[in-house]
Amino acid sequence: CTIITLNQARDLPRTPIDGKPTLVYWDIVGIAHPLRLALAAQADVEWVDVRLQCGGSRDMQANKRDWYQVKQELREEGVLEFPNLPYLLMRNDDSDTKEETVRLTQSGAILRFLSHKYHHPLSGNVDSNKIPFHVVDVMYEEARDLDGTLVRLSYEDGADAVRRWLSSDGLQTALQRWGEIMITTTTTTTTGGKKVGTDRFLRGSTTLTPVDLQLYTVLYKIRRALQEEQWQDDDDDESRVSLPGWTRHYMTCVETASTSLQAYIQALETRGVPVNNPHAKFGGSQKHE
Repeated sequence: CTIITLNQARDLPRTPIDGKPTLVYWDIVGIAHPLRLALAAQADVEWVDVRLQCGGSRDMQANKRDWYQVKQELREEGVLEFPNLPYLLMRNDDSDTKEETVRLTQSGAILRFLSHKYHHPLSGNVDSNKIPFHVVDVMYEEARDLDGTLVRLSYEDGADAVRRWLSSDGLQTALQRWGEIMITTTTTTTTGGKKVGTDRFLRGSTTLTPVDLQLYTVLYKIRRALQEEQWQDDDDDESRVSLPGWTRHYMTCVETASTSLQAYIQALETRGVPVNNPHAKFGGSQKHE
């Protein structure tokens, strides 16, 4: 993976850089994290991670104005039908279509495209005897809803509201249910006494699925909040906030799903990328080790 950071929106790419899959988004975790992880999980795929700098809270206003201007240009130039961030540009290998380049916006659409593009690593080996694919779709949307709630509270309400939500019965019940659904301990599948696979992700799957990438993202954001605000270390038992025990093993499984994904996540940790943009009321500052 090649990471490119840009200071000005006018420099955003109109075509795949060097012919490689090119994902474009703000230089934050945000909503593009599952998409970046999906590409990073492909050990044999060279891709470009383009990140538009947000700057400080004052710079952000100017940067957004510049982005809105470029957004209009991307539409007028025919680069994107519905310009937005994130967007994906990559060569089209489908011989049945005339388009030379795949040009996508909408994070859900991009993730589903990548899931079909790299079928084995992303779709998972979830069969109808374990969990139907339409249920997988429901679970993906449920994970997005959790992330959406955290994003809304972070941008509109701030730290106190985020903390109340993290300690709420509603979220704790939801995470308990997720723990029941997901594989929380490594189980070995055997046939005739011979080891044939290890279930580590979405129930019944030995490979990452879109649900795993989306669920990991919201758990990662929560973990960052707990670490950076030290809410998990609060002396008051009633004020202490923590993630359920199953999440530690599960997140480790996702982070080590492939060597390329592990290296990418470690690089992001070193860079200390903010979770949200600077104008957010929570999570918009640089991470400090």
